[in-house]
Amino acid sequence: MKRSVRILWAVVLAVLVAGVGLSGSAAAPPPSGGPSDLVVPSKPGLSAFERGLVSAYDTENAWDKARFISTANDGWADRIGLIGKVSGTPEERAVAEYIRDALAPYLDEVHIREYITTSWDFRGSELRVVAPEADVAYPSSGYGLCYGSWGRVDAHAYDVLSASNWANPGHFRPEGNAYSYSFNNTADAIVGDLVWVGRGTAKEFDRAGDVRGRIPLILRDDYVTQWPTAPLFEANRRGALATIFYGYHGEDQDPDSVRGDIVCPGPLPTFQTTANAARHLQALLQGGRVQVSLKGNANIVSDAIARSVYVEGVLWGSTYPDEIVLTGSQIDTWFYGPSNSNGGVATNLELARLFGSMKDTWRPARTLMWVMVGSEELGGPITTWFDWIGGSYNFVKQHPGIGAKIVGELDISNVGYPSASGFSTWDGSWEMQGMFKHAVRDLGYASSFGMWSGLDPFADIWSYTAVAGGSGIICCSQSGYTSVYHTWNDTFDVQSKVQYERTGKLSALLLYRLAHSLFAPLDMASTLGWVADGLSVVEGLVPDGTRYDAARVAVESLRADWAALRARMTGLEAGYRAGRDRPGIEAEARGINGAILEARTHIVNWMVTTGGSMGGWWFYHRGEIHASDLANVDMALDAIQAGSVRVATRALREVFGMDWGHRMSHETYHEVVDDMMADLYWGGEWEQQPSYVDVYDELAAVGEGRWDDARAGLLGDRAGLVAALDHDMEALAHHLGIAHDILGSA
Repeated sequence: MKRSVRILWAVVLAVLVAGVGLSGSAAAPPPSGGPSDLVVPSKPGLSAFERGLVSAYDTENAWDKARFISTANDGWADRIGLIGKVSGTPEERAVAEYIRDALAPYLDEVHIREYITTSWDFRGSELRVVAPEADVAYPSSGYGLCYGSWGRVDAHAYDVLSASNWANPGHFRPEGNAYSYSFNNTADAIVGDLVWVGRGTAKEFDRAGDVRGRIPLILRDDYVTQWPTAPLFEANRRGALATIFYGYHGEDQDPDSVRGDIVCPGPLPTFQTTANAARHLQALLQGGRVQVSLKGNANIVSDAIARSVYVEGVLWGSTYPDEIVLTGSQIDTWFYGPSNSNGGVATNLELARLFGSMKDTWRPARTLMWVMVGSEELGGPITTWFDWIGGSYNFVKQHPGIGAKIVGELDISNVGYPSASGFSTWDGSWEMQGMFKHAVRDLGYASSFGMWSGLDPFADIWSYTAVAGGSGIICCSQSGYTSVYHTWNDTFDVQSKVQYERTGKLSALLLYRLAHSLFAPLDMASTLGWVADGLSVVEGLVPDGTRYDAARVAVESLRADWAALRARMTGLEAGYRAGRDRPGIEAEARGINGAILEARTHIVNWMVTTGGSMGGWWFYHRGEIHASDLANVDMALDAIQAGSVRVATRALREVFGMDWGHRMSHETYHEVVDDMMADLYWGGEWEQQPSYVDVYDELAAVGEGRWDDARAGLLGDRAGLVAALDHDMEALAHHLGIAHDILGSA
């Protein structure tokens, strides 16, 4: 992003932050009756209050609300076959207002908050075969930021996009605030010869020959190229007119379904079609020339004027009002989107009714907050690489310091799709997994739900955990779901009421235990165990052993702190259970909770990084990416010394970014990496997005037998990796040390 644009973004964000921060200035009402006991560990099973709470969860209410907001023409504009509630559009705003009105009767405060975002208004897509067939149409979809064949871009956005090289001047012609591509007929459509280029790698483009003025057909189901960006840049570099993608990586694909998520900044018009349509087009190509026509209108709105929203609702706590339990979902959708994520919205609306309907007679100890966010799929600064989790990211930025108040967060999505195996998987923070497993056991849902460790950079949980420093879990991963994921087959008739019931009841129990326990129900021993395991990955690779030792000692000190604090908490829980000085114990617990939450931000923010292949970024222990790259560079150097081309090549292809990078041309690789690193969207303040080490030239040198060039380049790369790893350990030791000081003095 140009410096002027970054300054504009920073100024506007500062203005928004100044007016939005969560303050507790509204008086938190005292409880007016009902059970006063806070939750302390006890024997397995549900308490009488929990049984009543779970029984009062109204599945029919959640079901009806999900059906309403997932059905065409029930108050939402029909977008010519695309009913999606896109970031920054009236449809997204309309569902935000619906959510606000549904929450208002039950909560103490409900607000719609705005933030700057990118936006687009896509109007239809048309894929036709002109020859040899007689103007036959096939299913297709488009995506705004990948452009259609014509549309409107506001003036500021055009400047930014052009400067970023997302728009190829050879194709992209501004006409006032509009753009158009090289039309060659009177129907405002792009017409060109089709060419199949496999997965769109450099070698496959080479085999296809000259693609100038032609339209490549590209398979996107390979893991490292499932996001079309790299093949799209490769196509543009070679002079293609537009591109058509089909397929997707993963299980259980529907060959007659069109996906909507051609996620990219892209320099060419880009469309998607079905796998079966692509097979038919390939069959036509076997017989000779195939000419296709592409037509679509994507109006692109810049970050200068577009606004997206999130809905924030608060039910103030009675005992610890400054400690917050978050629950929420996304309000924007692809197509009808009941699974992703109208079902999550509807579940949260029922949870708000469940807890809010008791507010005059009973309140949870902690504040419950509902945050329903826009632009989960598209939004944020205009140079964001994958351009998602915009709403939750802006919520965190507009509430500075909220991570030290978040006890836990539930990110509820994909509620209603029936798992093909009958089993659904949640994932999230290590410190929340114990309480999750206990809740599943107590409800008798062990055969329905499981959990695994992970902070998911693809969903809003990343904003609340890695960026804010809080704790969270996300629902759900389900076998078979990719058959409808981001497709027009995600309709309400494939939803399962049993899934709504189980997910809703489990969420209700989790919220209650998070919000009404004496101590924050977080097991930091599990988190610290993960940190310790991660350190073992880099042991022996850190050049300055004293810094590694400092990080290891900091972890050991924190584990000792936690053990001592846990023993103290157990004693206080016993006293509370016996009824001894409950107000005094609650006051002491408030101080301990505050220390745990503050210390956790230093642990969570600095223990993770994110990155990986283009197909899917994931979370890693701090230093893990650099350590892995260093090991592979050392392996390549040893192989060069031994004269082994095969081993050296294999090692360099294992370097992060090269798993997809080696498949593209040198120019495309650098274009994509430069865009990828343009904005440190995921926790830039905590260096969570490390730069890739570029070994492209060294890999080429190995292949060409230029051993000295390869060795010299890799030695330079190695020095950079050693310095980065050294810095990782220094940062980790420093912040774990701060956490140790906080917990040790609690």
